Amino acid sequence: MPPRSNDRPSASQRWILAPIIILILLVGFALRTAQLSRQPLWWDEGLNAHYVHYGLSGFVEEVRATHDTNPPAHRLALKGWSDLAGTSPFTLRYLSAYFDVVSIALTWTIGRRLINRRAALLATWFVALSPLHVYHAREAKGYTFAAAFSLLAVYLWGKKLKYASANTPRAIPAWNCYGLGYALSVALSVGAHYYQILAVVWQGLWTGSRLAWRVVHRGRYRQELVLTARWIAAAGAGALLILPWVLLTFDTAFQGAANVSHQPPLSLFACIGQIIQALSAGPILYNTWPVLALILGGLAALGGLIARSRRSEPLFMSTWFGVPLLLAYLLQSRFSFFSPRFLLYLGAPYYLLVAQGIVTLERCLNRRFPLRPNLLSIGRGSIILLAIGVTGLWMNDLTRLYTRPINQNEDFRPAIVHLRNLSKPGDALAYNYIWQAGYVMSYYPGNDLTLYRTHYDPDEAASALSAIFEKHPRLWLLNYRIASQDQDNLPAAWLEAHAYKLKGQWYGYHQLTLYLAPDAHLPGIGPIENTATFERGVKLTYPAIDVESQPGDVLPLPLRWQALELLERDYHVFVHLGHPNAPPLAQNDGPPHNGLAPTTTWSIGEEVIDRRALLIPQAISPGRYALMVGLYDKSTGERLSLDDAGPGVDKSEERLLLGYVTVSPPAE
Repeated sequence: MPPRSNDRPSASQRWILAPIIILILLVGFALRTAQLSRQPLWWDEGLNAHYVHYGLSGFVEEVRATHDTNPPAHRLALKGWSDLAGTSPFTLRYLSAYFDVVSIALTWTIGRRLINRRAALLATWFVALSPLHVYHAREAKGYTFAAAFSLLAVYLWGKKLKYASANTPRAIPAWNCYGLGYALSVALSVGAHYYQILAVVWQGLWTGSRLAWRVVHRGRYRQELVLTARWIAAAGAGALLILPWVLLTFDTAFQGAANVSHQPPLSLFACIGQIIQALSAGPILYNTWPVLALILGGLAALGGLIARSRRSEPLFMSTWFGVPLLLAYLLQSRFSFFSPRFLLYLGAPYYLLVAQGIVTLERCLNRRFPLRPNLLSIGRGSIILLAIGVTGLWMNDLTRLYTRPINQNEDFRPAIVHLRNLSKPGDALAYNYIWQAGYVMSYYPGNDLTLYRTHYDPDEAASALSAIFEKHPRLWLLNYRIASQDQDNLPAAWLEAHAYKLKGQWYGYHQLTLYLAPDAHLPGIGPIENTATFERGVKLTYPAIDVESQPGDVLPLPLRWQALELLERDYHVFVHLGHPNAPPLAQNDGPPHNGLAPTTTWSIGEEVIDRRALLIPQAISPGRYALMVGLYDKSTGERLSLDDAGPGVDKSEERLLLGYVTVSPPAE
């Protein structure tokens, strides 16, 4: 597929073209990497951040256990990259930005061979500025990786292996490194996302149709048969590279795809319209319908060119974009979980089609309104105005990509700050969704936490959590959109009933709660043998406290409540640390037994175990502080006074002194 003879650039033109292409690449790179870590990681990004910490066997096991639907190529590449550069959000997303810049360069390389330099330059500029491309190049996902290798496969298959032209080359090209490169590119593109196989199917249809045309119309098809056999061998080699993964994970991936295909399939026009809309106006619509009109106009102009052209390149470009588009419609009819981002690799042929349509308009206008050579032609001026108009409208969308508000409900970074400040060596963290583990690994690298996934059956939760506490004295529970008090939260239900709990903190949709083992104990906490009685017949059995602690420590306080008479009001327990007759410096207030045993449900003589945890604040000054406990009416705030607390205790007191906590300076 050599360049057209009348389109070869002169030496002076090459000096002009090279800086322009470099400038476009730099613009594309800047758009994709500016403020790359501003937005928080989002679900699938956390998923990829999780997988990069596994070896191959562990990776396969995790993918099967979670019914993940994605093949491994991008994640394996991301693992290799993160092993060198780290797992920060910027690093993970940078790989996507890099491969999208590669796609910009490949668009130019393919376009100048298929069409001409002017259309290729315009299409390259469109890819560099495309809101859809920029948006997904700023995510730690595999779409740009897959798109880049899909474009590389088209380049090697079409240009180097001579499949793009309808005419069979006089000399069949040698099947050397280009054939191997094509097979590897197919394996990497399909191995990053299964929707890439639609482009390979298109290549097979194009190759087969060339052979059929030669057989039917010309009769001499020997060379075409050799080319077809070579393509089958190369595509088969690429398939063999990913076949082991497919065999290992097909059943779980199929089930995962079926599980998420809940919405009704799209109609043909809705499916195609959604894809063209995303390519024209980006993944987040603001006010870019004029861009859609411009690009559809370009496509319409190209239609006239295809109808009159005797060259095969326009048909090649049209089928490159159209065949995978139609196949995607058929596929989403079976698995309705679909998004235009799955077809990001169609961005290059789409913008090349648009650019070709615009160049066609230019030629028509030049023929209709010829001007002297030294003047700016009507056609060329129209191209400049169209390019400026599309650029201006897209810049509005691009600006919003960098300035749109951060979704505070999904931002996990404040929770990571809390975890950094309070976690200690030997802690464990339990999570429900594996992307939560990816968040922790990416935002808190090098942590000492041991992570556990909590997909438990009802009869497994108790034994699994007890086993964790045998290894770890403290367990962090990470919830998403479900509170610890929710009965459907199986691990939290057991922890609320049996462990010491430090009040959970909500960070948007994320709740982070610290639990201490049911048998947690610190030196200085005596046996549970002291008793006191509050008014209304509430008896407390408690240990004497005289402990030494540091800021950031959590104290387990075992309390035992007993009703000597029926209680008609709902009382809450408070534990305060500080100086008498002064506001508390630390406290743990709430219903007994984490709300599982309201005082109005107590039976006479029933003992209620109340494991409470108290956090020593980071900002507390060294010193000796009193630890006090009491009860108050939830509705009125009125405290219960002491009836009997041993000799020397004033019965009018509304709190009981448990003992003292000596806070020492933090260790250097």
